[in-house]
Amino acid sequence: MGTGRHTVEWTAPSASLTSGSTADAGFATEHLSDATGTVPLTNAPGQATAAEIHRVLNVVMHAQFAAVSTTDEWIDNVRNATATPIGNLLDSYNSSFASAAPR
Repeated sequence: MGTGRHTVEWTAPSASLTSGSTADAGFATEHLSDATGTVPLTNAPGQATAAEIHRVLNVVMHAQFAAVSTTDEWIDNVRNATATPIGNLLDSYNSSFASAAPR
């Protein structure tokens, strides 16, 4: 997507597509949140900062496509022969109500 100059900048959207594909194929996928990034976007529906896009992609990926962790967490998991558990969509949805501020 784009020129070679944008290859690294587009890591998070590309990773979300790859994670979805590998999850659909039955692979256990891990995504390192601090080893990816994105760019800000502005188009007809609106705009979003790079930080907003990155945060939302990580939340969605962990909800059903990949176990999302930081590099340090991943290294600890490898050293301890453990894994970050992948989330699931229903638990993520229910957790959104538990963490919501009272109205």
